[in-house]
Amino acid sequence: NHRWAVADFTDGNYWGEIFLTYEIDRVGQVNFELKEHFLYPNPDQ
Repeated sequence: NHRWAVADFTDGNYWGEIFLTYEIDRVGQVNFELKEHFLYPNPDQ
């Protein structure tokens, strides 16, 4: 019953990673909480 996720993201210029937790409530709605994030430096900027 691990309720967390790690995700990589990018928009083509910037990229990073996030760590989040989630819970599903009684009506089935998913609630996310961002725990940590990292945006890699862009050497071209």
